[in-house]
Order: sequence, then structure tokens, then C-alpha cells
Amino acid sequence: MPAKKKSPKKICWGWFSRYIRLRDALKTTGTKTEVICITCGARKSAFGVGCAQAGHLVPGRTNALLIDEVFVNAQCDHCNRGLKGNWVPYRRKMVEWYGE
Repeated sequence: MPAKKKSPKKICWGWFSRYIRLRDALKTTGTKTEVICITCGARKSAFGVGCAQAGHLVPGRTNALLIDEVFVNAQCDHCNRGLKGNWVPYRRKMVEWYGE
């Protein structure tokens, strides 16, 4: 049985997620390898096993916000998955950066 092809949406998300983690690594640590979580400040690897993730401010990853450079930022696994986005400090950071 041939391998299942990835959808264009999944391919796009994969590249976008890498871009977000690299962008935030350069912005937060000045490196290409480590990033600081937007919500808790934990320092994580940007790539590889146990690395940071591209987390959404708005839960549910709706199509309209799936690939949005403002509403997607690097988060540690604990904040993104464990705390379901840890949205209170996430929102505070967004208001600090962009205003209400």
C-alpha cells in the first residue's frame, strides 16, 4: 500500500511552524536553536525531540487563524498542550506588544 500523501494544509502548517520557531528563537535568544516560551518564559530547543511548539492565541486552530504571524508564537509543550495554550499570560503578552 502506498504512503498516504499529506494535505497541502498539513504541509503548509509544517513549514509555518518551523518558521515561527525560528523567528521567535532569533527574537528571544538571538540563536537559531533555542527559544523562550511566550507564556512562561521557559527556554526550550527550537527544533528536535521535546522542542517548542507553534502555539495559537485562539484555541482550536481555526482555518482563519491557523497561519497568522501575530496570533501564533513559540510555546513550550507544557503551556501549549498541558495548559491548553495558557491563554491568560499569552493574551497579556499580546496586549503588551500590540495593544488592546
